[in-house]
Amino acid sequence: MANSLLSGFFYRHHHQLGERGIIHPFPFDSTTRVRHLIDHVLEYAGLWLKPEEKFEELKYPKKAAFHIGFLKVDLPLEPIETIQDRVQHWLEQNCEQDPLLSHQEISKIWTNSVDPDSRIQFVVLTLDDFQYVAQIGALPDPKLEPRIVGHNARLKSMANISQLPSPSQSAIDPKSCHNIAGGVCDGRPAGFHGPPNALFDSRLAKLEEAMSNLDTIEVDKVYVEFALKLISASVAFYRQEDERERRLREIVFGSLFPNGEWQRAIKNGKPEAFWLLSLIFELKNERGVGGDARMQCIMDYLKLLNDPDQAHSFRATSCCPSILFALAGTQLDISTIIYTDAPYVDDVFSMNLRTAFDMEDQVLCLARALKVVQETFQQLQTYYHDLPTQRKHGFSSHLPSPSPTEDVSVSQVVGLSFLYKLCQITGGQANFTPSECNRNNGHAIYVAIGTRANSAIPEGQEVVVKFSRRYNVNAHRLLSEVNLAPKLYYSCQVQGGYTMCIMEYVKGETAFTALASQPDELLPRSVYQDIKKAIDILHEANLVFGDLRLPNIILWESRAMLVDFDWCGRDGVARYPVDLNVYAEGEWAEGMERYGLMKMEHDVEMLQKLETICK
Repeated sequence: MANSLLSGFFYRHHHQLGERGIIHPFPFDSTTRVRHLIDHVLEYAGLWLKPEEKFEELKYPKKAAFHIGFLKVDLPLEPIETIQDRVQHWLEQNCEQDPLLSHQEISKIWTNSVDPDSRIQFVVLTLDDFQYVAQIGALPDPKLEPRIVGHNARLKSMANISQLPSPSQSAIDPKSCHNIAGGVCDGRPAGFHGPPNALFDSRLAKLEEAMSNLDTIEVDKVYVEFALKLISASVAFYRQEDERERRLREIVFGSLFPNGEWQRAIKNGKPEAFWLLSLIFELKNERGVGGDARMQCIMDYLKLLNDPDQAHSFRATSCCPSILFALAGTQLDISTIIYTDAPYVDDVFSMNLRTAFDMEDQVLCLARALKVVQETFQQLQTYYHDLPTQRKHGFSSHLPSPSPTEDVSVSQVVGLSFLYKLCQITGGQANFTPSECNRNNGHAIYVAIGTRANSAIPEGQEVVVKFSRRYNVNAHRLLSEVNLAPKLYYSCQVQGGYTMCIMEYVKGETAFTALASQPDELLPRSVYQDIKKAIDILHEANLVFGDLRLPNIILWESRAMLVDFDWCGRDGVARYPVDLNVYAEGEWAEGMERYGLMKMEHDVEMLQKLETICK
């Protein structure tokens, strides 16, 4: 096969190369190997790669075999306009094919004559694109592809766990946990929190809901006895922490949470006790001695996730829900933790275990909390036992999985698959860079896709899903009926006490973005007219919108809509949020204040502000 030729295509998933990606005929003979083809491709790639795209792996042929790969194909060259899409389709259908090895002889791979003028014989990909295409092939539905960006960002974040300080150091210096990989989202410093863990795991949702309603939990004398023993053991003084640990282990934990790993060393840590990820326990002899037991629990969890012999295998297919049980002297703190795009901690129970005049109330409260924790612990034990065999990979570990009831998921009720978190800055997919995470981690707004025919949500249509403690569904529906708010498809309460609203995804831009992009231009007069009409309709229903800022006005085909009905409430009855930013000078109407009464006159003044920036 002397003097034969091969043609190929350099595939870049996030770059539409089209005709530029076609690799012109490469001559080969019986001595030519794949590594020679690599040299040819690298020389060609240098012609079209932009300077910022010239990755180190594409500069050095001796390393290139480890960073770019080749697949044997046989695809028609024409029509060139569709070559990228046709190659992508072929890759998705053949994602399990192994790449060619650098030492292989070309003549033994292509043993028959080929036509390099009308067909391509090989495809080249970077390793990142190899991984991405393989992930697309593993999806249950190609329409779920947007999930992969968030999934890969999550794994990249997890790769930084090894750089975090040890659990014992973190307990002494909690700030050190925030110096690496964006930190731990446990409520400090300001803004380091996320959507509630209840939205991501039904077991934690049930736990949070039960902890918020402990008076409704029935307990028997067994749990009362556990509570009495735990208080008795906690109020005693001990010379050493290990004395306290032995007593607690003997009289409480051995029965409530059996078969734990006590004082077992893991990679870069040694928790007081752990039950894989179902529950993690840390102990301090007294409050303030030896650091923060709760923070040490958090770091134990992360180190377990990073230990190949422990929970490492769960990272790709689970948000890794866990219970943290921290006891420092008499101070008990119970929290939940998950890992989505970052580790998020929710505190669900706290008590100073002491003897007191109200001993009966305290014992019953603790007994109820212990029962709830034990039940959730048992559910998590079952979950992790079954996870390797029952969980299919949908690249959705960083996305919500809310449940309207104890046994039914949202996807079962309305046919819904989550795709990505919405960026409040751009209105597109959040990219999980550190700066963007800090701006977006606190909200709970996502994009999903309808997956069922004859459902409330059109099949195949992208929708916005918002979760909120406070949301005026009736006000939203009132305006959506006259096209002054996105169409509201469905709303319900989900476990954890949150309202879920599924609405039309209006892919416009906010009035804020429109002004920022053209600061010298005024908004169309129709924007003011539409928003005034919307406010008039709300006022006729005795409702105040409240948050009439530019980010809450969506511009779409020369029309304007209102979004974000979290604050909306009855005139003179509803109140503004307690954390309203009163320091934003000139942003609010006169009289708007934290926890102040909402009044129609505030909307009117905000409308006047809007009119000044419209034609």
